[in-house]
Amino acid sequence: MTSESLAEASGIQRSLLSQLETGSKRVNVDHLLLLARVFNCHPGDLMRSPEDDFSELSKLFEGIPETEREKALKLLSAFSEDNSKST
Repeated sequence: MTSESLAEASGIQRSLLSQLETGSKRVNVDHLLLLARVFNCHPGDLMRSPEDDFSELSKLFEGIPETEREKALKLLSAFSEDNSKST
């Protein structure tokens, strides 16, 4: 999605979106609600950090039996390869 199409879909000016993205302007609740509506997600999902995702993955991985961990790693690797091919 381009910044122009996001601006149009959310009703947030493109210049403001740029400021929000770079951190020069703080995100407020109204912005979160508008963006969450566009992305069809919970506003809190937009505030997740990569560290949150890593922590969750780590906990999930710890719950996998040792004998199954290699399969899980191969699956994650396949997702990663698919993603790098599509970008």
